[in-house]
Amino acid sequence: MPSVTTKPSKRSTPAADGTNEPTKAPRKERKPSPRWRPTKAIVHRQLGRLAERAPAKATRQAITSLAKRIKAGPEGAESVDGLIERVLSTADTSSPDGLLLAEALTWAVAWRQGSRAPGNAAHLAAAVLELASTACADLAQGETAAAAFVLIASRLLSGVAQQNDVEQIAWDACETEIQRLVTPSGCVSLEGSAAIVARVARWTHVRAAAAATAEACHKPKQTFTRKAEQRWKQSLATAITLLGPGGQAIAVNSAHTLPKRACEDITDAALEHGKKSLRKAVRLLRQPQGTKGEDDALSPNLDDRNAAMAILRSRWQGRATRVLLDYRSEHPTLEVSSGKRMLLAGVWRSEVTLSGAPLPVESPWQVTHFEEIDESTTLVISAALGEGLRLERHVVLAPEDRVLLLADAVVDSLANNTPIDLGYRCSLPVANDVAIASDEQTRELELRDTKPLALVMPLAFNEWLAGHANGRFQWDSGSRQLHLEQRSPVRRLFAPLWFDLEPRRFRSQVTWRQLTVADTRVNVRPEQAAGFRIQSGLTNWVLYRSLDEPRNRTVLGLNLSSYFRLGKLGTDGLVSQMAEW
Repeated sequence: MPSVTTKPSKRSTPAADGTNEPTKAPRKERKPSPRWRPTKAIVHRQLGRLAERAPAKATRQAITSLAKRIKAGPEGAESVDGLIERVLSTADTSSPDGLLLAEALTWAVAWRQGSRAPGNAAHLAAAVLELASTACADLAQGETAAAAFVLIASRLLSGVAQQNDVEQIAWDACETEIQRLVTPSGCVSLEGSAAIVARVARWTHVRAAAAATAEACHKPKQTFTRKAEQRWKQSLATAITLLGPGGQAIAVNSAHTLPKRACEDITDAALEHGKKSLRKAVRLLRQPQGTKGEDDALSPNLDDRNAAMAILRSRWQGRATRVLLDYRSEHPTLEVSSGKRMLLAGVWRSEVTLSGAPLPVESPWQVTHFEEIDESTTLVISAALGEGLRLERHVVLAPEDRVLLLADAVVDSLANNTPIDLGYRCSLPVANDVAIASDEQTRELELRDTKPLALVMPLAFNEWLAGHANGRFQWDSGSRQLHLEQRSPVRRLFAPLWFDLEPRRFRSQVTWRQLTVADTRVNVRPEQAAGFRIQSGLTNWVLYRSLDEPRNRTVLGLNLSSYFRLGKLGTDGLVSQMAEW
């Protein structure tokens, strides 16, 4: 039998006794890819997102040019160097556009460090790192505008001294700011919806920058600490409540609005990290033409008494009406928007005088009543004025009817009926892009741009200018304020402003009347209670407010025993209940 020789395996090493001892062949060691060398695809994608976030056209063009040169590959490296140097000469970390340019430069320089093309990438990296060191000083003071830039520079560029310390400074600054500004319910303690949405977009961008650099450097993803992460997620819900149709920001001035990409970062993060109800709300928000399917979505209303802030929103879809009331100071800040347009934005200032002497607010505003039902959302806050008087502020939003009531009531907690001269004056700030049109015969004012937006009716006055009115309602074009003034011979009054937000309805027919209120078959005086009927188109509403105490009273055949009532008058003569307290 012929002998068979076995060919030694390539993975076997001959032993001393002639046998083949199977062993693993030595594996060729790979040199780990330096962490400052992201791929061209990653850099191009990040530059595209930064260009979409840039507010200024020149910034977008500069970042887009960088992206195009990098997309060309190593052969375009020399031209990238020249473009980087030109952009570096204009980069300024003291402005939002300058910070976005700095981030774009960091990604471009990191790509240049990894390319094999000749050039002076080290010089460019040193210039970017000098910008980062300047921004670190602001981070140490708690200013987080440059957090994303510092984080990216510390992770991507080689030669950073104490990289981990610099990276941690950026994280600590963001986490400290989140825990300082965001309440447990998600309210952000900043003034105005634009500032709130922009700050939440900043924190979201920092997390996204951390994820992108982790992908480029092959590092694990990093998030905020558990408490800061939870507060950030809560702030996403508040920011989304403040967005307009399609998930876009609503600005006081249309020339200065948050870029679309920044808003999309917020909605994308909510879809990824939010609860089921929040994800449903985001999907509805992105469908601006719909009006149904909101049953299991997050409530569009928010009442945070710790932050002294409330948000009333009619719905997630369609031409939603949104009201933001910040009552941390003596004069609350108000925002009212309808659809994509901001109508009112600024300080809702009021002044009460007693015999000519001003009565300033002497206590913090407190929530007296908050109720959210299908027909309406009602918020009432109050503050002491001194001399036994109290100012009660009403915000009532009816989502289906698209009407808004803004009203103040001055009431006397001492039940003093001594005749005295009570004066009241308030001003409402109109957004910059909104014009005011008045009627020659009636007292209502129309808010409009190229078409009607809303109609404002001073219910306490006679509809006709020829009729008597114990006060005035007018528009001041210089200060861009709506001014309402009323007087009362006693220590109580009610000053309501009715906003009709449905132009197709109020363009046909509008009227209002003050109604007689009876108590045990005796007509009550205006300082005891007030009733009104408002008609717009074919729809009629009834409004009632008691100024002394809730008693069994009658207005338009409706028996009441409450402080406040808003209802709709049906064709059968019955008044349905929309809001009552």
